[in-house]
Amino acid sequence: MEKDLGKKILQLVGGEANISAITHCATRLRMSFQDKKKVDEAGIKQLDGVLGTMEKGGQYQVIIGPAVDQIYQDLIRATRFESGVTEAEPKGKKNIITLFLDTVAGIFTPLLPLLAGSGVLEELFFF
Repeated sequence: MEKDLGKKILQLVGGEANISAITHCATRLRMSFQDKKKVDEAGIKQLDGVLGTMEKGGQYQVIIGPAVDQIYQDLIRATRFESGVTEAEPKGKKNIITLFLDTVAGIFTPLLPLLAGSGVLEELFFF
């Protein structure tokens, strides 16, 4: 993995002023931008340590892998953002379909272990 990967990503996304939100999940650095045109996607993909990029749900995602937390912390130290305080959702309106699917997923996701467990129990006791 390249040394100072966080700083290099910061340069290639147009600098701190272009970032409106930054967060991460288990393997991806997630950012929203003021101006997407300033992002050098080809340059980001060529960095050693970057596995790929994608855009989903209004967020630009840099796929890094398990080292993402360290890269995120490097970015936080190099910018005005604070860890845990950054905006997680991109600004802007969500369309009605995305809003509906987010609501349904939010309702049923906590129930998935219960449904899976009940299916296993049914197979064990009723066959």
